Amino acid sequence: MVDIDRDLRLYVPDTRWQVDIKRSGDKEYCSVKTPNEDYFHLLMQGEIYIHRGIEKCCLNCATRLGITTDERLFWQKRDGLTIPEK
Repeated sequence: MVDIDRDLRLYVPDTRWQVDIKRSGDKEYCSVKTPNEDYFHLLMQGEIYIHRGIEKCCLNCATRLGITTDERLFWQKRDGLTIPEK
């Protein structure tokens, strides 16, 4: 048993996003570039990611963009966390 000193739960306030686990070994990429990089990075087998239509987003990018949050009371601030349609 691992002793966890912080809450690792993430929340996805915007209901248009779905959560999945990459199960195949096929090359699939995050739809978002990391700052200061000019390429899309790979999603790894077993990685948890979110998707909306054909967009796929790793949890690091989703958190950086505010698509996911560790704020448990996100529903009290819903307007600030909903990502508009493209």
